[in-house]
Amino acid sequence: RFGINPTMGFRLSDDTKLLVSYEYYRDDRTVDRGVPSRDGAPLEGVRRTFFGNPDSSNSDYEGHRASAILEHRFDDNFKVRSATVFADGDKAYQNSFANTSVADDGTLRLSGYSDTMERLSVLNQTDWTYRFAISPQMRSTILFGTELAHQDNRNFRDNARFDTPDGPGSKTVSIADPTITSPVFFNNPNRRRDATLQSAGAYVQNQLEVSRYLELLGGIRFDHYDVDFNDDLVDGSAYERRDDVWSPRAGAVFKPSETLSFYLSYSKAYVPSVADQLNFLSIGSGANRLSGADLKPEEFLNRELGFKWEVTPRLFFTGALFQLDRDNTATVIGSGGVEQIGSTRTRGGELGLTGYLTDHWQVSAGFGHQIAIITGGAADTIGNEVASVPHNTVSIWNKYQVTEMFAAGLGVVHKTGFFASADNRVEIDGYTRLDAALYLTLDETWSAQLNAENILNEDYFVSAHNNNNIMPGAPTSVFLTVGAKF
Repeated sequence: RFGINPTMGFRLSDDTKLLVSYEYYRDDRTVDRGVPSRDGAPLEGVRRTFFGNPDSSNSDYEGHRASAILEHRFDDNFKVRSATVFADGDKAYQNSFANTSVADDGTLRLSGYSDTMERLSVLNQTDWTYRFAISPQMRSTILFGTELAHQDNRNFRDNARFDTPDGPGSKTVSIADPTITSPVFFNNPNRRRDATLQSAGAYVQNQLEVSRYLELLGGIRFDHYDVDFNDDLVDGSAYERRDDVWSPRAGAVFKPSETLSFYLSYSKAYVPSVADQLNFLSIGSGANRLSGADLKPEEFLNRELGFKWEVTPRLFFTGALFQLDRDNTATVIGSGGVEQIGSTRTRGGELGLTGYLTDHWQVSAGFGHQIAIITGGAADTIGNEVASVPHNTVSIWNKYQVTEMFAAGLGVVHKTGFFASADNRVEIDGYTRLDAALYLTLDETWSAQLNAENILNEDYFVSAHNNNNIMPGAPTSVFLTVGAKF
């Protein structure tokens, strides 16, 4: 991996600032899709084994990103901020991987594909903020603005043939020797797709300080999405969809004291179907043929209530309960197929403690509990749990300042088990990981930090793309960072 990100700031006047940056990033790596499943669980004892041909499994990304942020303050109460981003990235990805679970005779099938994506994006977001007093006790902050976006995507995908250019589309191997050296040819066309998104949004929000005890927030956003989608492998088929959506939000903060506050919030948001999401769509034919209805934007509706308690001036305790409903959601089924699930509901809560327990002891601790259920869509998945969502997560990080120059840190990350896909046929056990760090501050200019993750070298599985691409967690990993301030 290689990246460079020069950034420059200009003070054009006492009230006007301009920040410009450019980033170039390059990433080349071997693609390892993890291990398959056996009898409803990840295959054990093969974490270091590569399933497929590593020489034909690689990813290459090259991207450019330029941005400019202009801020102008008209007076102490009125300011504008406009941010423009241009991004252009090309990704080439090819791989061979386990595409089935391990059979009773100890065999499985390998499959593969190559996929390229060219993406160009331009975005501008302009915010205006105006603060004014309604009365000596009541103040209002109005935020309004616009967002304009354009994105072009071009995607090619070819499935693999094994051994010869006209060979089969899969290869049976034994778990005793699943790493192959025979050639893999990516010459079986699967799709040639173009997708363009143009969107325009406008929004307004008012934060009203009614009194020192109460704040109210209300806002509305309007978005227009214009999606064009073409599949060149199916008669040059073209599809389009136009959506006009409204996204309200509301909230209230109650402060019974200077150190304690409670809040309620309600918000709705939309994300248009474009780019990678459209790659999952199956064009079909006849009555099963894709239509504009399959391009509906994904909808998010969140309700939340919580609190914040300032235990001491340097220690904060927070908590929240929430319910998130999602509609028009695509998700992975079984060994890799994708379906428009329809809807899911996630209910949960979280607690957090951040700050200083003593002058030398800093802590950041969090606990989260959530249950995510598929509530609509494919009949055989309704009632199942959403993939990759553990019921409980715990993270604790402690940093102790031993001297002015030296500090040490110790932390724990714990997650309970989760399912690999929406069919809930493969369950992945939870894990607990221990991390540590050392900090050294030499002077006002130089500092260094040594981080070690999974210091006990635990074997665990951290994520899953589907039932047979399950990713092991990294073994003990050590990182050294050196910093300088001028």
